[in-house]
Amino acid sequence: VVGLSSFEGIAGMGERFVVVGDARRGSFALQEMLGGRLLGEVRMLAEGELEGELWAAKERGEELVSFDEAGRFPVGEELGRMIRRVRGEARELGRAYLGRGCEERTGLEGGALEPLYLRPPHITKSKKESLF
Repeated sequence: VVGLSSFEGIAGMGERFVVVGDARRGSFALQEMLGGRLLGEVRMLAEGELEGELWAAKERGEELVSFDEAGRFPVGEELGRMIRRVRGEARELGRAYLGRGCEERTGLEGGALEPLYLRPPHITKSKKESLF
């Protein structure tokens, strides 16, 4: 078992594209992709930054995709129509793995699987009293 980003399971995209996601609590995740692979780290954006970043990606000729519905994003109607909803596919993740060199695949196989947290968890105290 190896861990890959679910973004690498998006099929049928051009050479460069941008994945946008609703990270909740008024923030959004933006991941640039190149050749089906992650390009840099995922970027966290505040609500006021999102629309400008998406327009800049469109001006560079990049497609905008998301696992979320476009209505989740605080962008104008025109830009919202440009965000294509997609889903990851297991066979594309398999291709992403097999498309790596032998050394890189070996490195993935030996690593511990860890979840990718976009930010520290939001923890609050329970409203119920403990029984203990």
